[in-house]
Amino acid sequence: MPKALIFIFSLIIISFPFTTWAQEKIPDEDVKTWTQKAAASVMTFGFHNYDKKLIENRKFFTLEGYQNFMIALSRSKTIENVHKNQSIINAKVMCFPRITKQEKESWTLMFPFSKTYSNSAGDDAFYSNAEMTVKYDENVENDMHLGIVQWVETTLSKEEAEKCDPEEQKKAKIGQLQREIEWFEEQIEKNRKKIEKIKLEQKP
Repeated sequence: MPKALIFIFSLIIISFPFTTWAQEKIPDEDVKTWTQKAAASVMTFGFHNYDKKLIENRKFFTLEGYQNFMIALSRSKTIENVHKNQSIINAKVMCFPRITKQEKESWTLMFPFSKTYSNSAGDDAFYSNAEMTVKYDENVENDMHLGIVQWVETTLSKEEAEKCDPEEQKKAKIGQLQREIEWFEEQIEKNRKKIEKIKLEQKP
């Protein structure tokens, strides 16, 4: 199993003084919920689908943020280790993100984060404190036009990662379950389309 991985990538965030539209339009709770979903989605993948997930992950980043993320991912040898060990990573935000800094079009959030590596040899979990900066960017291709521009993780013990307010833990758990429901709904829709395609091919 790989050692605890630290992802650090960043770029300069330029804030333009002429608008506060993003803050007025996007409630803080929505930013927190989006951040939880983005973090867990980005770092949940396996040896069987990592190439597809890397493409899908673009929707969670600004252009520069994605480029820096890919560099950090390469340097950490995460993909290499996942492929070599035939592993699956399951990522989870353990406590609902809290906003620590807010600018005109960006938010910095912190949350305890876990990544569990699973393969035929068993499970190995790593814990960290994640600090993520997201910003509003009309060029980002998701419904909220939010994109990750910076992501820093520092190692925590399991005990440290689990220390958060019970209500915040509940919110994080609800968010995790909602993400899992969305995933199953996506799989159902994909399978429905496959069935329709097969039926069309069977028609004389």
